[in-house]
Amino acid sequence: MTHPNSRKGQAKPKFKIGDRVTEKPRPGQIFLSANSANQVKKFSDRKVGVVTEVSTKPTRHGAEYFYITVAWENSEHVTTHSQMRLEFYENAGE
Repeated sequence: MTHPNSRKGQAKPKFKIGDRVTEKPRPGQIFLSANSANQVKKFSDRKVGVVTEVSTKPTRHGAEYFYITVAWENSEHVTTHSQMRLEFYENAGE
């Protein structure tokens, strides 16, 4: 039971199904070999995707955290990312 004066509110996901998203930039990537640089380049072409599912997973302390499943355009890959790794596509240039 939650205490009536608790400040905890119900979290809401940042993205909805059908939103266009992109991954946030990853500054500071270090490549130890040419092969690892090629592997990253292979996946950097998936810049824009569409949200297909929003799910939650509990943390160790019981808080629910949002994970977003994205179908990438120009690719057949579908991946799941933490909500904090994505941003709306329209805001990506700012």
